[in-house]
Amino acid sequence: MPAGWDKEGTGRRFFVFPEIAQDLASDPKAVAPFVRRVIEQAGRAVVLTPETRVADKFREHYLPENYRTFTAQQVEDDLAAFTSQPAAALVLTNRYDGVDLPDDDCRLVVFTGLPAKGDLQERFLQESLGADEVLRERIRARIQQGAGRATRNLRDHATVLVLGRSLMSYLARRDIQASMHPEIHAELEVGVDASLGQSSDDVWGNLAIFNDQGPDWQGVEEDIVRNRETYDRQDGPGAAALQKAVRSEVAAANALWSKDHQFALASIKSVTDQLRNAQTPKRYSSLWSYLGFCVAHRLAEATGETQFQQAAASISAKRDGTALEQRGLIALPQSPPLSRPRWKSSIRRTKQP
Repeated sequence: MPAGWDKEGTGRRFFVFPEIAQDLASDPKAVAPFVRRVIEQAGRAVVLTPETRVADKFREHYLPENYRTFTAQQVEDDLAAFTSQPAAALVLTNRYDGVDLPDDDCRLVVFTGLPAKGDLQERFLQESLGADEVLRERIRARIQQGAGRATRNLRDHATVLVLGRSLMSYLARRDIQASMHPEIHAELEVGVDASLGQSSDDVWGNLAIFNDQGPDWQGVEEDIVRNRETYDRQDGPGAAALQKAVRSEVAAANALWSKDHQFALASIKSVTDQLRNAQTPKRYSSLWSYLGFCVAHRLAEATGETQFQQAAASISAKRDGTALEQRGLIALPQSPPLSRPRWKSSIRRTKQP
């Protein structure tokens, strides 16, 4: 592999967070006009959304008037339908890879909404259960893939506009930035600094400096390159425990599908044992505890055997389902009875090697 492959990415991205600019944060209604201004200046934009509802909202509130829009189906065979338009938006739903828009084909990527709603299971884990750590790797991959849609070679550059409180808060977290590729980690730091507490005019000025790619940008470019060399990608808290539990999760799912409930119960116990002492997957562990209780409860009713009654009672007594109950998802049933223009930045984050 070429030297530096684990530090250097493809092209340069400038992340912009308009909703944390000082005046836009105090006046949310002013965000949409600012976004429309950015899109009009760029001409063409690719918009990445997690679901149809978010895409429809973006079209209604953030696109310039009479702006032509395209869907994935309309450009499936030929992107020229989009790239030949001087002013157009390619709005994609739950699609973060497979679309390459290099150089002047597109200079603006718009991320709106946290990419964590790919299917019903993801919706449950993220929205209902609140087990974000389980989806972290998927979210990280989608953000990195999506951010690179318009930077397809080393000399390419594009702005990445970040919208939505959930995504903005997610990317502003230090642990999330540390889990990204070192290049994107450094780019996110610069982006947050260049938006947080700045006026929208200053953010616009920073954007103009980036688009010009002239001498005023070179100082920032040097900061990004210097900082990325000091970073190594870090797994999030609980990642090791989640990886260790995967084999038992698959075994439990296969056993449930085959109606081998005794083996499923043993596999579920292995999952909960591996997750119980992990740093963060408490809610996810609670889900598996609840599943274990249900399996033990069913076995106890079907067989009348004391060991399954005791297993169900043990899970219920430990209240491993508390995290689920607090979110209103379940109520554990009773177990069977037992016998017992100038670069503006809030902080200069230059790291010295």
